[in-house]
Amino acid sequence: MRERQVVAESVVPGVGVWEQSAAATALVVWFPMSVAHATRSVPPGRPRLHALDAVRGGAVLAVVLAHCAVAYSLLARQAVAWPYDPFARDTLSEALLCLIRPLPIPLFFFISGFYAEAFLRRRGPRAFVRSRLRRIGLPLLLAMLTVFPLVCLVWAWGLLDLDVGLAHWIRRSHVRKLIQAEVLGPAHLWFLRDLLLISLLYVPAAWLGRRLTVRGGATWTAVQAIGGKACHGRIQEHLPERLPAWVWLCPIATGLLIWMRPQTITAFQNTFWPNGMEFLYNAMFFVAGAFWHRHDPQLTRTSRCPLPWLVFSLATFLAFWAVLYVHWANPDDPASRMGLALLGCLYVWAGLWTVLGLAAASPAARSHRARRMAESSYWVYLVHLPVVGALQILLRPVPLAGAAKTFIVCCAAVALCLVGYRFLARPTWVGRLLTARRKRPTESLVVAGSQARLASHEVQS
Repeated sequence: MRERQVVAESVVPGVGVWEQSAAATALVVWFPMSVAHATRSVPPGRPRLHALDAVRGGAVLAVVLAHCAVAYSLLARQAVAWPYDPFARDTLSEALLCLIRPLPIPLFFFISGFYAEAFLRRRGPRAFVRSRLRRIGLPLLLAMLTVFPLVCLVWAWGLLDLDVGLAHWIRRSHVRKLIQAEVLGPAHLWFLRDLLLISLLYVPAAWLGRRLTVRGGATWTAVQAIGGKACHGRIQEHLPERLPAWVWLCPIATGLLIWMRPQTITAFQNTFWPNGMEFLYNAMFFVAGAFWHRHDPQLTRTSRCPLPWLVFSLATFLAFWAVLYVHWANPDDPASRMGLALLGCLYVWAGLWTVLGLAAASPAARSHRARRMAESSYWVYLVHLPVVGALQILLRPVPLAGAAKTFIVCCAAVALCLVGYRFLARPTWVGRLLTARRKRPTESLVVAGSQARLASHEVQS
């Protein structure tokens, strides 16, 4: 009996075998109990990367926390369209905002590029374009019609209580100047707009890249010429295979983009059309994620040694935080601008590998709570901003420190969003639209087994 069970369990992981093989049907007929036990433990044909799901859920929480902290920081006074709290500026909230602000968006684009490459290889460009229009374009349109008006109402409510409100800006300036100053825009929905455009542009870029790719690659040849072949040889001695060229070029490109436009990591984007520098900056992480899928599709290399990355990212953050205050005091200083670009680039990439490595190495990424948070992350991102703004305005007269208000607003906003997802979105078509629920691989196996047993009983009778 044990030998029969081992045989059955060894066949089950090949899902297509059950549907096409007569031997598999015989196994189902003769060993139904063993097959039923095996089907419950069958891994899907495409193993679920729980680490990326956990990172996506955690990144959404980081975005919510950053938006909760911005009202009590110096950034709210520089980004004048935020209904900030004039009496609760807090150094801890500013440090928290500086720590969180540069990381979630690169993580989102990296994960999106990772999955985009997998989807393109598996389903092709037509299915990919249809999927992106349905999964990104349609939610963006619906959110612009529902969530965005709520954001405008909440912001108008909050700004009317300040010394300089929205009506004051409209009286003193033209609407065109307000838009150019990033006062008026799609709020947090710019991310979906840029993600949709980058995803659609990646389809012809990936096709062209595969047509032009030769062994070794022109880009890798250029990197070897710049860095020296001996240097790369020493690095390759400690790696199982060659590092792709983007490992060297993507951080350099992002550093140059930060140097040309420091607002990429020091401010919030809020424009109705994409900003060229920030669009390219985000596209670099999308492309990096796509290339990393080609290099490490199961994240086995990503989970190696996350602790050194953690130490390095914390050290670069402390230096980045200090340089950021110098840059805010004197934005035109070339030295502070160069330091901001260098340290910001190092911190973002080190933080990205730290988060991915810790998630890939941690068993907590497979927990029920992590899966639930990842499932609801899309909804939380879409609806959290008006909730956060309303809570910040309601807490404005309460005499509490900025850090305390940040914690209260974050907990309350996340709780309200999760409750809304559980009872309003998940049971409806909205939940099906926002959540790409995969079919359980055991269903086809169980159906095939039951049909085979039924056919066997009919033959015997």
